[in-house]
Amino acid sequence: MTETKYFASCPIHLEQLLINELKEFEINDIKEERGGASFTTSEKEIIRFILRSRISSRVFKQLTDFSISNEKELYEKALEYPWDEVMTPKQTLKIKCVMDRDAQQGFKSGLYLSQLLKDALTDKLREKFGERPSVDIKHPDNLFLLRISQAEDEKYNVNILLDLVGTPLSNRFYRTGHHLAPMRENLAAALVLLTDWDPEKDIFIDSMCGSGTILIEAAMIKEKIAPTYFRLLSTKFHFAFQKQIWFTKNGSLQDFYLSEINKIKKLAKKGLDNLHNHQFFGFDIDQENIDTARNNLKNAKLDNVIKLKRLDSTRLMPPADPPGVIICNTPYGERIGEKKFLEQVMYNYGENLKKNFSGFRAYLLTVQELRKRISLSTSSRVSLKNGNIDCTLVRYDLY
Repeated sequence: MTETKYFASCPIHLEQLLINELKEFEINDIKEERGGASFTTSEKEIIRFILRSRISSRVFKQLTDFSISNEKELYEKALEYPWDEVMTPKQTLKIKCVMDRDAQQGFKSGLYLSQLLKDALTDKLREKFGERPSVDIKHPDNLFLLRISQAEDEKYNVNILLDLVGTPLSNRFYRTGHHLAPMRENLAAALVLLTDWDPEKDIFIDSMCGSGTILIEAAMIKEKIAPTYFRLLSTKFHFAFQKQIWFTKNGSLQDFYLSEINKIKKLAKKGLDNLHNHQFFGFDIDQENIDTARNNLKNAKLDNVIKLKRLDSTRLMPPADPPGVIICNTPYGERIGEKKFLEQVMYNYGENLKKNFSGFRAYLLTVQELRKRISLSTSSRVSLKNGNIDCTLVRYDLY
């Protein structure tokens, strides 16, 4: 069975979780990289992985790699690649360039390098078909990733990859409405996986639930509901690869994909039926957040499973007996005048945990300035990044 090299991207600091996930599949040569991992596997297995990955943001197929000394060589070497095996002139494209720090010093700009690759690709297709494909910045049929890094002997490594997913995998297709600080769904899933929550024994409480994302991801993890399930229900073309030549010209691969979809839908329906309504609890002081969360729960078919209530987290009492996990993604105090108020909120929150949540394990995703206001001893800390914000997931064992 022929294997191809791929790259899965993920939020910074979640690389090890991604690797743990990759090891659950028939995947080889796994190598951690900043913001993701590279690996080799078969076309069938990459489809299975895309359908089931909770941590990945995107998955790319490596097309070619080579070394260059200057911009001109990028065009010349890219022109040698058989682009007609990747796309047709009727399809649209977009190229994103990513360079490491050394490469940034050696070239004019990533935009110029992207233009050179685009010229090579379109010139090659025009030579074969007599017409060139067009660029679509917003909704391209094919998104190419051009990665350039410093090599030895004053040369640069060039890696050209093809995005297989289109809409990022972090978009689970159950969220609607507007929330001021939405957390990406793959980060929310990671928070659940980074706790010691036992789905068979523990209740799960989100004390500042916002749009309900962490709660939804926890429920899906418990019943092993594929993270792409709601995507599969929402659109006809679920992923970019469905329009790509390597997939459209392989009938057996298309049949395999359809069979995998059917498996996922069947297991998801069974999992949703298995969930009960006395394990997951969400609270938030803001009624608008509660309303948004309720809509998202309805979209995720979990509105009869997860209980929501408007309540101040500093006055929260356990909705059920321990054992259990109480988690929250705290506000970070980025707005002017918020920090002092939030410092007091965090102090009161910590005091409430000490007083009322004996027997629980508490997890907070917060920033250093606010974490200092909680007068509890941490039992573990994990550095994470929520968007552009450096934060820490801290654990408190409550006795």
